[in-house]
Amino acid sequence: MVSKNQALFPELIKGWWSEDPLVRMRAADATEKVARKIPELLRPYKKELLGLMAEAKEPELRWHLAVMVPRLPLNSKERQLATSVLSSYLEDRSPLSCQDLRSSRTGRLDHS
Repeated sequence: MVSKNQALFPELIKGWWSEDPLVRMRAADATEKVARKIPELLRPYKKELLGLMAEAKEPELRWHLAVMVPRLPLNSKERQLATSVLSSYLEDRSPLSCQDLRSSRTGRLDHS
């Protein structure tokens, strides 16, 4: 639906901050699926994605954010931040953390 009506994409982004954890997870999941097909839609939300990555506590939300960040063009400072946050995810012992993130390699954090 959002792939065909890209004007709805900002609504998915708003869902990342829903008070309902299920809505946050579903919004991140839908965003990630759309970004697989149209990664440039994420670019205007790079700051928000990187900020939320550092704040997110739910493993499912972290999972989706971690899969999206390699689709963004990152400068050196942003790459350092993303690498630091992703490393902290790998140290987290909660479900969907260490092993799942290691096996989900979808890209590299060396975009310019």
